[in-house]
Amino acid sequence: MSSEFAGRPVKEIKPVLQSRWRAVADGSITDPRLTEYAERISAGTTFNVTVDELS
Repeated sequence: MSSEFAGRPVKEIKPVLQSRWRAVADGSITDPRLTEYAERISAGTTFNVTVDELS
């Protein structure tokens, strides 16, 4: 997403990120993590995320 959304406003990235997260992780991501990731994406930072199943 970083290459697609670099330079875009965080408020624009957050709903897209939340939707994609739901599709991949079959769950939801909540603030403040959602905001943190959206800020990284906006800055164009490349990073990896590991999704662990919550019990």
